[in-house]
Amino acid sequence: MPLVSIITPSFNRADIIDETAQSIFNQTYPHWEWIIVEDGSTDNSWEILQQYAANDKRVKIFKRNREPKGANACRNIGTENCSGQYLVFIDTDDLLASFCLEQRVNAALQNPEADFIIFPSLLFKKQPDDLKLLWNIDSDEDEVNRLLSGNPCCQGTGLLWKKESFVRVGMFDEKLLLWQDIELHLRAYLNGLNFKSALICCRTYSSSF
Repeated sequence: MPLVSIITPSFNRADIIDETAQSIFNQTYPHWEWIIVEDGSTDNSWEILQQYAANDKRVKIFKRNREPKGANACRNIGTENCSGQYLVFIDTDDLLASFCLEQRVNAALQNPEADFIIFPSLLFKKQPDDLKLLWNIDSDEDEVNRLLSGNPCCQGTGLLWKKESFVRVGMFDEKLLLWQDIELHLRAYLNGLNFKSALICCRTYSSSF
């Protein structure tokens, strides 16, 4: 079974990260590692992460002791320190359905030519299904036009990446504060990376808007 590296930036989310953690621990696919990069939180996030790592050897935590560099830098640091063949990027307000990793790995094995696979995501504010809004929906529209028209299909935590492909395209742009998912997807598309859209909706995403 291929190893999936789940990569998460952490910054002052001690109050909500446990729900995310439980959704990871409840995965039906067991061959994963969770790489968490702590970016200088001022709450007790680090102590919580230490407890996760002590209780499950699949959890690997890294702490930045300098001023925060932001989520993109943390995601790249996580990539540089992970061992998985595949990458999933989630934030501390995201939830994964219990079958999420299993479905993603199955899709990857069925599409070995794909550099990344896009999965629909269910958005919510406080509780899953309270918005009934799906993101990352497949379309016949040209990808570049879709990206530039404000109808992106690439909300980043709904993707499964081959690690080698993510590294080859240059990883996240650490200078960007917004729209990093769209910029990365556009860069991947323009560089000829091969992607596949999946039909199964296997994650939920806590909307911040």
